[in-house]
Amino acid sequence: MDPQQFPGHVNHAFHQPIPVRPASAHPGNSYGGVPVNGGAATGPERLGQAGYNDMHRAAMHQQAQQQAAMDQQAAMDQQAAMNQQAGMMPDGAWFHTPQGPMFFPNQLPANVYQNAGVPNNTRAAPGNEHQQYNNPEHVENQVCLGGEWYDVVHVIMPAMNDPNRMSNGIRVLKSASTGLKVIEKRLMATNDHQFERAKAEIAVLKQIKAAGGSPNVNVIYDEYWEEGSQTSVLTLEYCDSQTLGEMIEKYRKQGIRFDEDFLWHIIEGMLTALAFCHNGFANWNTICHLDIKPGNVFLTTRQIPGYETYKPYGRIVLGDFGCSVTLDDIKAGRQVMGTMPGATQGWTPPEIKYSQDAGGYRGTYGKGTDIWQMGGMVQVMARVIAEPNQSHVQLGRPCGAFYSSQLNHVIAAAMEPDHHKRPSALDLWDVVALKKREWEKLQPRQ
Repeated sequence: MDPQQFPGHVNHAFHQPIPVRPASAHPGNSYGGVPVNGGAATGPERLGQAGYNDMHRAAMHQQAQQQAAMDQQAAMDQQAAMNQQAGMMPDGAWFHTPQGPMFFPNQLPANVYQNAGVPNNTRAAPGNEHQQYNNPEHVENQVCLGGEWYDVVHVIMPAMNDPNRMSNGIRVLKSASTGLKVIEKRLMATNDHQFERAKAEIAVLKQIKAAGGSPNVNVIYDEYWEEGSQTSVLTLEYCDSQTLGEMIEKYRKQGIRFDEDFLWHIIEGMLTALAFCHNGFANWNTICHLDIKPGNVFLTTRQIPGYETYKPYGRIVLGDFGCSVTLDDIKAGRQVMGTMPGATQGWTPPEIKYSQDAGGYRGTYGKGTDIWQMGGMVQVMARVIAEPNQSHVQLGRPCGAFYSSQLNHVIAAAMEPDHHKRPSALDLWDVVALKKREWEKLQPRQ
């Protein structure tokens, strides 16, 4: 059975506790002739540095980490008490640290958003997410959600009432009381498919939030069901910069290329997000995004204590889980294995093809789909093209001659045409750590 893909039946391997892989005792397997553990490198060096070798910044980062550690411990104690009361204590969880994806054993990671001024509105009753409550009231350029008033700052996507679309309007709102900006996303549920997909997206977002979240994954704040309509309203983390799609378009018009250092930054942030979604903690319900593309990846300058190494580029955030599928979806029959619930034309790996007879995309999908799409996104950024091109991968230069052989090697691994040979997020991170170190040694000293 291919561990990279969803099983056609219950695969108990998905429910094994995720083993802690000490940096000093990594397995010696290899991918594409490259040792996964990268030789004798250990600790942060093995995982790669998300920041820069700037001593002043390192000192500031160390100070911030000390404060973050105290905040994190307090949050963990609070979360542990809540978990114990609820009878829930997982074996551990994967979480992003400035040194890469790390495993926190025997406790959930701190919810880094809980003290960020997040709206504390009433939620749906457990097990009845689609009841009517917190009736949103609209008054011209204001909206009331859960008793809190928001100003409408900007309309990203107007409501179109299109039965073929899931989203029916996306806006930036600003809390009238706290000044916090959030994203308001409206999900249509006018037919069975929309209703099921809305439930699936909300369930995934709630699962991510319950696990403490990740700075590289968009977080849901609240959900509301609009009385008298077939619309579910979500409030999500607002990313104050731009999407990678907007950046690519701007660079294309200006005729300039992305710095390679920025592309490594994108890879690290995306692999951290995927390690979280794919692995989680023991008994984790595996999440596959299945629609990774530049328009669904955001940049934000909003800092989280302990993660200042995202400077100067900003934090990478993976969003829009409207096409996502979980292992529980497959087991419960809510999603048919072999047929993707949705996809973007041009952004599917070789093993997935569009079938007009089936009315959708058919093929073996799963974790490997996310890895390929991430690699394709970096290729699109490097070559400033509209969509991934597998022929460049077959020639061994997916990113082109302008970029290093190390970067090309990593993206070629991610876009491996045989999904059975495509590495997992964690294994690819090890390849990234090795290849990025090789690339950094070739750069002129500042």
